[in-house]
Amino acid sequence: AVARDQPAEQREAEGRGDSSVVSQLLYPASIAAMLSGDHAAAARLLALAPEAPGARGITFAHWGALTAKTTLLRFQGDAPAALAHAREVFALLTRSPLFRVSFVRTASLFERGLSALSAHDTGAGDAELAVAATMARRLGGERTLYARALRQHLLAGVAAARGRRESAAAHLAAAVAQLDAAGMRYLAACARHRLGAVVGGAEGAAALRGAQAYFEAEGIPAAACVTVSAPGFGAAP
Repeated sequence: AVARDQPAEQREAEGRGDSSVVSQLLYPASIAAMLSGDHAAAARLLALAPEAPGARGITFAHWGALTAKTTLLRFQGDAPAALAHAREVFALLTRSPLFRVSFVRTASLFERGLSALSAHDTGAGDAELAVAATMARRLGGERTLYARALRQHLLAGVAAARGRRESAAAHLAAAVAQLDAAGMRYLAACARHRLGAVVGGAEGAAALRGAQAYFEAEGIPAAACVTVSAPGFGAAP
């Protein structure tokens, strides 16, 4: 299934041994594989990525592959390994000139926060919950709409993990609205799914139907995606 989705340019680049083009295309192809549930294919794709040459030599392609590996480990259910990798990658990135790029910085803060929440869901303790809250606070210093949306998304997970149901619902509602406005439909669906489960009743059922409609239309597994991409609430049903 993944081979069908893999860009023709990537297959051609692999055939002629063009590692530069391959590494640039690995991130979107591997994420597509994860979302479809083909974790083995995602792992094979990421194995093609060149090793990062140290903080100052990291390129956008290196960053994409490193970030995708963290996400894959969470999809594989290995939250401790994902956390260890996220810590290593984040420490590397913060020493890299690439971290000055707003999109890279924002996505890296978000990924570190997600990994912290996932680890907390599996018993890592309150230290990682504090890290997730710190990542959300740092996202508050970014000026883009999508950064504000990702901040709300993390804050919802932090509130849920702390047992603050009403606060979690408020942050989820804000996240859904802002993610929709930013065109981040996948994360909006994940937040909408969590919102439906938190608020319950007719409103919750409507939110769950909206989220499920998205996942079904995209052909991706709702429970796995919500568990990985909207952590802090435990495993999604």
